[in-house]
Amino acid sequence: MRPIMVLSTEPSQYFADRLTRSLGAIAVEIKRSRFADGERYLKLEVNGRDGLVGADVVIVGIEEHH
Repeated sequence: MRPIMVLSTEPSQYFADRLTRSLGAIAVEIKRSRFADGERYLKLEVNGRDGLVGADVVIVGIEEHH
């Protein structure tokens, strides 16, 4: 059985870290940057092309209200 993997948005990182520890899961690192036009670039740091295939994945994110 593959472990649970947790991904999160930047504003949710604190909660995601707590959830990861609570579940005994693996936190997936995300490389974040922006293109010149402001578009965001996210790259999941996983092992190979099949790093998430067959895995249970939890995505933690909050809505930002302005």
